[in-house]
Amino acid sequence: MRKTTAPISIILFWIYFIIPAQSQVFLEDFDGSNMTATTSVDMICGVGHPSDYFGITDLTVATTVSYNGASGMFLGAQDTDGNQCNLTMGDFPNATISGIDIMGEVGLIVCFDIAESVASDIEEDWDSNSSVVVSAAVDGVAPVPLFTIEAAGGTNTAPGFDCDGDGLADGASVTESFTTFCAPLAMTGSVMEITIAIANLEAGDEDVAIDNIAVYSDAIPAPNENTGCTPLMPVCSIINVTLVEEGACADSDVTYSVCADVSGGSGDYNLIDLDNADAVISSLTGQVDGNICFDVTMTGPTTASTINLSIADSNDPTCEGESVTISIPACPMTTCEAMIIKFPANGN
Repeated sequence: MRKTTAPISIILFWIYFIIPAQSQVFLEDFDGSNMTATTSVDMICGVGHPSDYFGITDLTVATTVSYNGASGMFLGAQDTDGNQCNLTMGDFPNATISGIDIMGEVGLIVCFDIAESVASDIEEDWDSNSSVVVSAAVDGVAPVPLFTIEAAGGTNTAPGFDCDGDGLADGASVTESFTTFCAPLAMTGSVMEITIAIANLEAGDEDVAIDNIAVYSDAIPAPNENTGCTPLMPVCSIINVTLVEEGACADSDVTYSVCADVSGGSGDYNLIDLDNADAVISSLTGQVDGNICFDVTMTGPTTASTINLSIADSNDPTCEGESVTISIPACPMTTCEAMIIKFPANGN
C-alpha cells in the first residue's frame, strides 16, 4: 500500500497556519476560554444561592431561573438586595475585562449573549430603574456605551434595548433564550477594556444572564449585525434653519432662500408658513442627509411685511426645525422722477 504521509502533512501544515485557531480576536465564556485578559467581578455575593446573587454562576446553582441555550458558567444577577446577596440601592455591581489585545486590529466589533428568565408569575419583572450597560474603552480613553438594556415601562415590564437614550426599551426584547448581539466600536489601538454594569435588579424574579463576550475585527468578522436596535428608524433631525438670501424684488415678485441641515428623515421636506397654519410654501423630495435649500419666488406685487417660516419632514410633521423670519419688501418698487419745467421769461 502506498503511503501518503507527505501530502497529508502539507495539507495539515496549511490548515494549521491559514485557519485561525479561534473564531474571535477575544472570547470570555466564563468557562476557561480567556487565557490572555483579566476578568474581575466586584461586589460578588450569593453565588451559591438559587435566587439572590451577583457573580459567575450556572443553572445547577441558580435553579430559580431558566435560560434556553445556556452552556456552563455565565455572569448572572438576580434579586441583588435579597438576604443572600444584600446589596443596597445605589450599588452598581459590574464586571470588567481588561487587557484585551487588539494590536493591529481594525473594524472592531463587540458581541455578547444575553438572556432574562420568565418570572414565576409569567410576568416580566424589570422596574424603571433596572438596567444593564455594556461599554468598551481603548487605551484608557473614556468608555463608549455599546448596549443599554432597560425596562420597557414602569414597574414589572419586559427588558429590552434602549435605542434612543430615553431610559425605556424600544428595541429588541431580551428573552429567556440566549441571543447574540453585536455592535461596532469605531476605535483602534493596543488594549481594550469591556465593562458590564448592572443596576437595580433588586426584586424577586428580576434577573439577567450574560455570556460569550467576544471581540471581532475586519480580519475575523462578527457572526451578525444585530445591535438590538437594527429595526429602529434613524431619529429625524432638522437643524440650523437659516435665511441665506434676503427677500429681494424681481420686478413684481420677491425671491429668497432658506436652508437647513437634515438627517434621519424621510427625504421629503416642506417649507411651511408658521403664520398661516403651517401652509406649505415649497417642497423638496428625494433629499439625502445634509444641507438642503428652498429657493422661493413669491408672486407679486407685494407689500412690505414679515413672515415666519420653518422646515418640516413632509411624512413626519413632528420633525420640524426652528423658525426663521423673512422680511418681504414692497414690489415692484415705486420711484419718483423729478421734472424741470421751464417757463418763458415773459410769462407767456
